[in-house]
Amino acid sequence: MKLAEFMETYRESLNEKVLHEFKPQYDFDPSDFLAGIREFKRKPFPSQIHPIAALARALTNGHRSAFVAGEMGVGKTLIGLAAARIGNFKKVMVLCPPHLVRKWKREIEATLPRASASVVRSITDLEKVMRNLNPVIHFIIISRERAKLGYRRKPAYNVLQKGDRYKYKVLCCPDCGSEIVDGEGVPVGEDDLAKKKFKCTAKVKGRRGERECGAALWCADNKGPRRYPLAEYIKRRYRKVFDLLQIDEVHEYKAKGSAQGYAAASLASASKRILALTGTVFGGYSTSLFHLLYRFSQTIKGEFKHNDDMRFASRYGILERVTQTPKDDFKEEGATSKRRAFQTRVIEKPGVSPAIITELLDKTVFLRLSDVSEALPPYQDLIEVSKMNPEQKEVYETFSQKLKDALNDELRKGGKRLLGAYLQSLLSYPDTPWKKESIYKMDEDRRILVAEARALSEDAIYPKEKRLIEICRENKAMGRKLVVYVTHTERRDITGRIKLLLEREGLRVVVLKSDTVAPEKREDWIKDRVMEGIDVLVCHPKIVSTGLDLLDFPTLVFYQTEYSVYTLRQASRRSWRIGQKKPVRVHYMIYEETIQERALTLVAKKTKASLAVEGEFVDGGLSAFAHEEDIITELAKSFVKGKAAGETLEALFQASRENHADGDRFLEDSASGTEQVPANHDVDLGPRPEESYVIVTDGAGQLGFEFV
Repeated sequence: MKLAEFMETYRESLNEKVLHEFKPQYDFDPSDFLAGIREFKRKPFPSQIHPIAALARALTNGHRSAFVAGEMGVGKTLIGLAAARIGNFKKVMVLCPPHLVRKWKREIEATLPRASASVVRSITDLEKVMRNLNPVIHFIIISRERAKLGYRRKPAYNVLQKGDRYKYKVLCCPDCGSEIVDGEGVPVGEDDLAKKKFKCTAKVKGRRGERECGAALWCADNKGPRRYPLAEYIKRRYRKVFDLLQIDEVHEYKAKGSAQGYAAASLASASKRILALTGTVFGGYSTSLFHLLYRFSQTIKGEFKHNDDMRFASRYGILERVTQTPKDDFKEEGATSKRRAFQTRVIEKPGVSPAIITELLDKTVFLRLSDVSEALPPYQDLIEVSKMNPEQKEVYETFSQKLKDALNDELRKGGKRLLGAYLQSLLSYPDTPWKKESIYKMDEDRRILVAEARALSEDAIYPKEKRLIEICRENKAMGRKLVVYVTHTERRDITGRIKLLLEREGLRVVVLKSDTVAPEKREDWIKDRVMEGIDVLVCHPKIVSTGLDLLDFPTLVFYQTEYSVYTLRQASRRSWRIGQKKPVRVHYMIYEETIQERALTLVAKKTKASLAVEGEFVDGGLSAFAHEEDIITELAKSFVKGKAAGETLEALFQASRENHADGDRFLEDSASGTEQVPANHDVDLGPRPEESYVIVTDGAGQLGFEFV
């Protein structure tokens, strides 16, 4: 039975059991916090009041950490800073991406009365602020780059000459003098020492017998920047001084061994409470949740060790055990028998068990954009399918068939080393047919040509480009600005060509790349370009995928598809946010009967399924992940096998759009016979004898509370 069918069949029993067994920490009565909300300069939406109150109550009633899993555009920044204020947290630290530092400062000053906000870029800045803290509430804002960056290291070792007739150098520990070797006893070279921090593993005599030397085989490089990581300094100097740490875009700290993940963990250990904000809490693998929960949740840290990610995956994720038996490969042969050699490896698959919700439910507020959609304009996904011209199609199909044979052979052998190169060539050639694509593979020391697509005329305007020009011209005629997303901005850079083609049509176009302007100045840079009257902004979706509000650009065009579920979901909602007044249209452009079509289909399926962790139950739901692999392998298999019958992009995107409506209907139906929760626009904030309020809108259609 599929998850959606199970929920539909047993929802009355489940609803009754939940209401009987579990008492909510927050009962939709925010009256205790109205006095604080009343003072805000900017009034939150009715649907934002409950998350604010729920978070404040959780963090002040014993929870050390809380999460906001809010869809892009629900106002997570406002919710976070408001919860900090009404929760009476006075010293608040904010960790955010570098391009959002100014936004956080601006939001704090525009929302909270008598609040101070300081941007800290160095230890000197920090000490100056700590001497002059605002006694009401003071936010200290640090970018993740400033938090993690420290001094440059260089290897530390002594060199000894060994050998009688032939001399050779040996690297030795500067403390004990032993030769430096790795875990398998192999001598380590200078290049190896420069790659990561090594410690000496030689055995030395101690007071209580033999012990490991453990000396650090690195030291500070005085020729590099003289700085100390802010996060580490705060952990040592101001441990438990800060009342609350707010971590914006917390999903970016999910990696196991990343420097920014360690920096966030250091700041978390130095703070009394933690509030983590994200638009995409789950990206496919259970271990991505493990490292977030381990760093910011005491319950996980109490049950698992820092390297127990696979034990966590065995409980909440999906593990695949692969045993390979090479044909006719026998380890040894006895008098009457043979022993075959087996190779077994355990691989984590994309997916998560529904039981993971038990680790999130008591500390997470799930908020969807549909909760505030009364104030938002319509949103529409549009699939733009173009047909290649005859010459372009002929070259692509020949190229495609040769690569299909090569991919089939690669998949049959179980190898993945060349899959990325093969698929990138197939994906990019239809968009850049004026560039020759050549794919090689190595056979011992020889390069062998696998497939080649010849270059076509650079002067021609190809079908997808023509459709892009039409979309841009149509939107300009309606007074609508556009963002055009492209994923190839380096070796296969097409931003210059798109800019040239659109400018020929009289459109004003600018290109934003990662090195065009410093991350913290991107928002201001975009605003300046808007003031100059641009029509089109061309950029990679990752550059604007977090935090930036692109309200001036109601039309978004994915000229090339982004294959990260995190990035796609974030970038597609940059315009559809609180404050948007125009209908939002998101175009996804692909060539018909190419691997681009299959790739977008796979991404749409993953996006649909990833919503399940956030309560968006759809047909197949969480269990749909059990049959999916990483995007490269799955795309390769899809390319080799062909498209499944009846599977259309329009249907997948329509299903994702209907998730919200289905979820709301499910909750409404389940609530029958129980105490009803009022709809957002009729929310009852509880009796207050001395004050009351009405919901009002200003001339711009902004909702808020007016106290009377």
